Amino acid sequence: MTDHDQPAQPLAVPKIRPEDPVGGALIDEKGKEVPITETMVREACSKLEKDKLQGL
Repeated sequence: MTDHDQPAQPLAVPKIRPEDPVGGALIDEKGKEVPITETMVREACSKLEKDKLQGL
């Protein structure tokens, strides 16, 4: 039996709280590093989708 014959094992997905950093950071107007959070990513994606639907 080869690896290709084995059933796929589900990947463990870490639970992320909205305020948890997800990797990366922005630099604010004062030069301070601000971690990018799950909430920031979701809000940006929502805005992009809304703009797309409005044809912007």
